[in-house]
Amino acid sequence: MKTGRNDPCPCGSGRKYKHCCLRSDEAARNASGQGPAAGVPRDGATFGVDGTPSFPAEQAMQKMLAQTGFASTDDLDAAMRRFEEHCESIPDDVTPPTFMEFLGRPNLATEKQKGLAAAVAGKEFGSLAEAKQFARDYMERGNLSPIGDFEGLSSDQMHRILTRDIGDNHEVAELADDMPDREMLSAELIDVAQWLLMYFVDNRGEIKLTELENYNRNLCRAYCEEYPGWFGRNGSVPLETSLPVLETAHDAVRFLGYTNGARTKEWLATDGVDMVSRRRWAQMYRDLFIYAVDVHDWKAWVPDSIRHEHFDIVQHAALFLFYLLHKHPEGTVGDFIDRVTRAFPDFVRPAQDHPATLEFLAGAVSELFFAQFCALFGLVTVTGHPHDFPKARNVEYRVTPLFTKLFRWKV
Repeated sequence: MKTGRNDPCPCGSGRKYKHCCLRSDEAARNASGQGPAAGVPRDGATFGVDGTPSFPAEQAMQKMLAQTGFASTDDLDAAMRRFEEHCESIPDDVTPPTFMEFLGRPNLATEKQKGLAAAVAGKEFGSLAEAKQFARDYMERGNLSPIGDFEGLSSDQMHRILTRDIGDNHEVAELADDMPDREMLSAELIDVAQWLLMYFVDNRGEIKLTELENYNRNLCRAYCEEYPGWFGRNGSVPLETSLPVLETAHDAVRFLGYTNGARTKEWLATDGVDMVSRRRWAQMYRDLFIYAVDVHDWKAWVPDSIRHEHFDIVQHAALFLFYLLHKHPEGTVGDFIDRVTRAFPDFVRPAQDHPATLEFLAGAVSELFFAQFCALFGLVTVTGHPHDFPKARNVEYRVTPLFTKLFRWKV
């Protein structure tokens, strides 16, 4: 059975097929006489229940490289040799550091263990149960205490932010349910989504799709005429995949059930008719906002050549980034990024010996958050171009009245 572009990717990543393996699969289908023969696995491959090959050794090594920040296995091997030499050189009565401590970036678990060890030093416990209870109390106090680098949030609150959907973080913030409908159309993505639904209405509620389940050229042409900034230099009509806002709107309306489709057709669904007829733009804003935070892959907004899983922290920490805007409603993009990196030192520590890479990671915050997400939802105004990093460090931002109305903060 053919996997549709909007179906979950069969590789099990949790992303949509078109944002994961679609392009590589297409390249493999189009290639002739390149790569290993079909059905012949590379050395070390194992097969999942769906017959998809995976390479545990390669995956483990890639994870190690991502965690340590080295660009190649040669660099990692050289660092581990230095680490071994260092451990052999220290006295026997000195506790050797962990590998990450040796690199100058200890992980949080190591720091917690050392803090607990210092807290119990010199204490006597009447039983093992008493010692365990002390440890639990110590960890709980630490988890619930405000942390300066988290701008007053606790470790427990930050953990919830990073692991829960935005709609399940009521103890931090809730989305307002009394926003004015008309104002919501000032947000670019909402305006495009409502235009898209109206296009369905004007075409008797149904349109044809391409074989890859993208919008056809007639729709793309109409979009470019409505939003002329997307026309190519030679006046040619781009494909949907070259129109990121339209593509995001397509993913959203389909996922939210405003439209339904089957292969090469898509039609307006009951929820879409209701949204258009009742002009429920505030509800659409909430729906698309939650979808964009919790479902859509932000890396789809940047070229394939610079996509990296390391950037996922920007999206996972979205609610914290909104919280930073709440605490600092105006400032520079550079100061904002500095606050992010203080909260997530592991985001930049792997790049500390590589300044160009560090700028690249900081640029991901500027591009994905300011230039893409905030622009699509009308959350900030800026004095320059967040795309242009590192110059974007000096770009000034200010939250919009729409941002102020959107959240009900509890912290």
